[in-house]
Amino acid sequence: MKIIKDKNFTMKVVAAFFAIILWTYVMTDINPIIDKEIPNVNVELLNVDKVRRSNLKLMSPESVSITVKISGRRNEIYNIDRDDIVAQADLTGYQEGVHKVPIEIANTINSDKVEDYYPKSVLFEFDKIIEKQLPVNVNISGNIGKGHTVEKGTAKPNNVIIRGPRSWINSIKKVVATVNVTGASKDINTTVPFKVLDDKGNELVGVEKEPEIVEVYLPVKKVKDVPINPILKGEVLNGYKVSNVISNPPLVRIKGYDKYISEVSEINTVPVDINFAKGDIIAETALEIPEGVQLMTDIDKPVVTVTVEEIKEKEFQYGFEDIDLRNLSSDLKIETLDEDKDITVTVKAVEKVIENIDKQDLVPYIDFNQLGEGEHRVDLAIDKPQMIEFINITPKSIKIELKDEKTNELKEEE
Repeated sequence: MKIIKDKNFTMKVVAAFFAIILWTYVMTDINPIIDKEIPNVNVELLNVDKVRRSNLKLMSPESVSITVKISGRRNEIYNIDRDDIVAQADLTGYQEGVHKVPIEIANTINSDKVEDYYPKSVLFEFDKIIEKQLPVNVNISGNIGKGHTVEKGTAKPNNVIIRGPRSWINSIKKVVATVNVTGASKDINTTVPFKVLDDKGNELVGVEKEPEIVEVYLPVKKVKDVPINPILKGEVLNGYKVSNVISNPPLVRIKGYDKYISEVSEINTVPVDINFAKGDIIAETALEIPEGVQLMTDIDKPVVTVTVEEIKEKEFQYGFEDIDLRNLSSDLKIETLDEDKDITVTVKAVEKVIENIDKQDLVPYIDFNQLGEGEHRVDLAIDKPQMIEFINITPKSIKIELKDEKTNELKEEE
């Protein structure tokens, strides 16, 4: 009996020995201890709300990840991934500036398998939240209605408050509210959001605005071109004449509301003094701008040129045969009783004009309209050419006799 018990004990010892050998084999060869690296493990940022309450903003980085090295039996760590490891960075207690913040592995079910991780700290930048009051610039887009122009706009409120990180606020170039004016022909009053632009012209997104929209008023006025009318005062020297007056520029563009601008057909200049002038005058003079009208040009003082020329005299001689007979009935025959008298025509004009006047331009005429048979004293007249200053005819009238040829023929037959 004792022999049987001893045999059983020996077998158990042998079995246990082989079991230990087998377990050791399985553990060392079949399920060994291994290392594993897990990249891109997200780091949880703690107490971000406290950062905000401290009037700070976390500027960078927006997110942090680390690489974690774990160690353990193959079957224990094989299925562990980045979601099974909790890494944290506590942002409590930091001030404005750049700070090195440590990263910790939280005490979780897999934390005992963590052998190492990197980086163990990360630089975080904190910026102070500040606010600034800035004016609103009104911009326009689109094409205004034909014959109209849009004036500089105003925003209400004119200043807005922008709140955000100090570095952002300090980079602000301007605040812009843009209004589309396409086809507009009357004043625009509208509400629009505005944009905050940095010094590179990019919109700053993420800043707080107070208010977020503004009311914009844009005056829209009518536009038209009108001639400049040079005004003269005084009299040129005796024996001289103003032959031409021009303005440079000849036109001026004006703007205004319709009730004012519709009544304006020209813009007068401040009077140019020509008193006792005997030569050309060139003068820069201001414009007399009517109420409610504005100029749309930088030239508010046109140059007026006044041409002053000496008046010259010229004479032409005509005989009776040269006279133009108008409206003379075909039944009447004319006989002059003053046929021995020459007709002298004297004209006066500025030199440039009188040089181009000849005898054919000043032929005297008699108008026989409503004149019948008999003796008459008729006036001599001339169609005065343009630019002629004065015409004198000597004599001013002549004596003629009109005879009815039919009546005379009947008398002769009798």
